Amino acid sequence: MSEPAQQGERASKLPWSRALLLIAVAGPALCLGGVKPCVIPSFCVVVFALLLRRCLRDRAALRVPAWWWLGAAAAGLTFLQWMPLPPALLDALAPGLRSTLGELLAGTRAWPWSRLSVQPGQTALECARLLALTGLFVAAAQLSWRLVATQVAVASSAVALIGLVQKLAGAEAIYGVYRPRQDFFALGQGRGTPLLTSFVNPNHQSALFLLGVFVTAALAMDLRRRASRSRGDRHERERLADRAYLAWGAVVVQATALVLSMSRAALVAALIVAPLAAWLGTRGGPRRAVAGPGEGRWARRLLPGIGVAVLLAIAASEGAWAQLSTLGDRQAFIDKFRVAYEGAGLIPMSPALGVGRGAFVDLFPLVDSQPGVVQFTHLESTPVAAMVEWGPVFGLGLIVALALWWLASMRAAEGAARRVALCGLLAVAIQAGADFCLDYLGVAAPVVAIAGTLGLARARAGAREWTPRAVLVVAGLGAIVGVAMSVTAIPKSWSARHDRDLALLAGDAPAGATSTALLDTPLDPFVHLVMARELAAAGEWSAAAERAEVAARLRPAALDARLLAAVAAAKLGRPLDAIEHLRGGLEHLREPAPPELIDFLLERFPEPGSLAAFAPEDAGAWASLAQALRERSPAHARALAQARVRTHPEDPEPLRLQAQLALAAKNPGLALHHARFLVSLRPDEALAHKLRADARYALRDPEQTRAAVAELEQARDRSRMDDLAVIDEMLVLGLLRLGDRESLERAELVLDELLARRAEPQARRRREALADRVAEALVGHDMREQPRADP
Repeated sequence: MSEPAQQGERASKLPWSRALLLIAVAGPALCLGGVKPCVIPSFCVVVFALLLRRCLRDRAALRVPAWWWLGAAAAGLTFLQWMPLPPALLDALAPGLRSTLGELLAGTRAWPWSRLSVQPGQTALECARLLALTGLFVAAAQLSWRLVATQVAVASSAVALIGLVQKLAGAEAIYGVYRPRQDFFALGQGRGTPLLTSFVNPNHQSALFLLGVFVTAALAMDLRRRASRSRGDRHERERLADRAYLAWGAVVVQATALVLSMSRAALVAALIVAPLAAWLGTRGGPRRAVAGPGEGRWARRLLPGIGVAVLLAIAASEGAWAQLSTLGDRQAFIDKFRVAYEGAGLIPMSPALGVGRGAFVDLFPLVDSQPGVVQFTHLESTPVAAMVEWGPVFGLGLIVALALWWLASMRAAEGAARRVALCGLLAVAIQAGADFCLDYLGVAAPVVAIAGTLGLARARAGAREWTPRAVLVVAGLGAIVGVAMSVTAIPKSWSARHDRDLALLAGDAPAGATSTALLDTPLDPFVHLVMARELAAAGEWSAAAERAEVAARLRPAALDARLLAAVAAAKLGRPLDAIEHLRGGLEHLREPAPPELIDFLLERFPEPGSLAAFAPEDAGAWASLAQALRERSPAHARALAQARVRTHPEDPEPLRLQAQLALAAKNPGLALHHARFLVSLRPDEALAHKLRADARYALRDPEQTRAAVAELEQARDRSRMDDLAVIDEMLVLGLLRLGDRESLERAELVLDELLARRAEPQARRRREALADRVAEALVGHDMREQPRADP
């Protein structure tokens, strides 16, 4: 149906389409960003209802969006990855994957594995999601672009307002109830932390805000243009102008939330695309518009720009520019894209049709060169993920096809407003190059809706029309398949694995649950660990060692698997293998070290010097082990430090540890000796200077205190000191120890600077307590200096 015909529909026919579209676009975003698998079957039903509404309302042929078949092809390929296939075909399509699975699953019920995907539950959810998104793409093509853009703007603004309200309320959980499991994102109220909205991931919400800013700006431009060209009813002109100002206000809110989300990829994308959108917005526009009452005043024209500048400056002061500045750090850039680069190493495993959508989480540890405690659930680059999970041929072809579709849609777009809205899709695509924001419905649904309504229609001569009956039949079949696949896949999804694995590890799962879990997720390392425990309890040490080694290969940072493999190897009379497993486990140790591990090591190595031979080479792992031993067995920690100094003289951690041990042993002279060497190795590290000052203060000698104060004053002058506040606090403590008038006045000056800095509540309370001590010391000094009155 053409847009003029849609705009001329009776008002009584619009609410259902509007309501269903709003649910499809905003529902996933408001429901934790759409990350929960239960959202997908509901989304399938809503999209089918939207298509059903269109097919029953109007018997005219549907508008056929160009290249709609890309979504159907992606869904079909994902379905092929999910379904069981003959072994001979699997050997031809994925020889590397089949070989690897043979090594890992041999001797278990899961071999031979009959699918391309090793995470069929997640792949089924992806297939259902793609089917529903294809339906939404077709449904949005039947609606007015203004209607779709308005719903996207409402969704983005609602999420932004939720985030800002939660920020003002001091909330640390979504809606005050749900706390995201991904703690390392540091969502919350601290300075420099991303804005907490209805999304569990700030990168996802930033993509929605990025799209919403451009789409809402396009609506504001369109409303302004229509108001300026309206020569008839004055009330209509004022109504359109008021809506335009309301839209610009929504742009300000979304832009503020975008910056507060602190996604570097989103900020870079905005900086790249905004000039293009501004140029397109002013290009070809009317030189002079008919002004309404009160329009044309400079104050009203500058108000949106001033609001954007002020709010973005406030948001940037929260740490967004500091986040953006980290892009200049070459190492940070390498670390960001390391997973994408190494993830591409999975392509040879299944070069024809990919390793399967959603299977990256289980396969990446096999090619990860720097395994750690963080588990990468997604490949943080959508183009690379497409080539890995769908194969390089289809993945690269899909990327090229989408780029050509965007260029063709941009050329076919009528009016500057539509082109500005299409710039939002370009910005999200740029962000997706370094992010996986499109993997969840909270972002994908608004993006697909805008693409469907703004994309060009198929205009091929002789092309077969889409009748409502045919579309209804196809949509119904797609909805049935999507709902059935997603509902049955929910218990086998990634979200359900967490609780299932915890129950298995705790021994609370019913009988046979381990075998069922292995058939659902054959490369889940925790399932193999549970199998190894069960086999070890039964005395089958050979099979237990095999399963424990597989678990350690799939999860290198799993200490339990490494230690169990070491015990099994020792039981089988393979001491060298036991040593290697123990060393491998310690190499991936991170703070805090489990108390059970320390108990195990102290029991196996009662002599302090014997443990040093098995200490990890990795600096972080060594520091974690040594600090844990410092609390339990200072002798073992001291032996580790002495051995580390000989083999790694450039490592500051042994010096730090020895200084801490000396202070704990009431030997400040030895602590000062080690702290001096530590400062020479790390002259810009505030904690090294603090340790040296602590050692001097512990000597309780005024000369040593003066020396510490002089050294801290010199440290304050270092331009690259990592934490000047630590130096200032130690300096104030030293000046308090000196206690003379000049020192106390100097302490006041230092505290004035210290209290002027932003700080966490605990640090601020500590500094205020220091200020009170200095004030009391000054009062006491004045009272002592006051001359006594004559009797």
